[in-house]
Amino acid sequence: DLIIYQRNSQFLQAIRENDEFITKMNKRSIRNPIVNNGKRQRNPIITELAKILVEYKCQYSDRNIFKMPNGKYYVEAHHIILFGAENGPDITENMVVIGPEPHTLIHHAAKEEVDNTYRCLVDKGAIKYEQFNKMHEIYGCISENHVHILFDRKVINSQQRDALVSKIRNVT
Repeated sequence: DLIIYQRNSQFLQAIRENDEFITKMNKRSIRNPIVNNGKRQRNPIITELAKILVEYKCQYSDRNIFKMPNGKYYVEAHHIILFGAENGPDITENMVVIGPEPHTLIHHAAKEEVDNTYRCLVDKGAIKYEQFNKMHEIYGCISENHVHILFDRKVINSQQRDALVSKIRNVT
């Protein structure tokens, strides 16, 4: 409740400045996934943390979308490696925070429009190789298949793909 509903500006700032807290919450999400009727569920705390980290701004448009009646700005968290279809990890490093239009576009538009949206997010620094490297080094939750998905999505280049695959193979 503190993270999702009852927060003030000091609390939000403390979260943004505490990398260790975010890391612990991500590790907790990996170790203790929410399962309902045998199906893995998204963790609303992780989603909210991703939004807090970017101050509820759309990383695609670099702006607040609109203010809701509760005073928060509306944004959506999108799993870069899809949570369901691609078994993507439910951690902040696997999320980008965007408005409803680019989020819908990513899920429903023609491939070239989806590619352009991801390219824009990479160009703006919303998606970076470092976050996927961290998914391997800190969380151990990225597979070779995930790396190939990221490459096919054009959010990492061939050098980055090869480096990640090499790191994953050296651990296993």
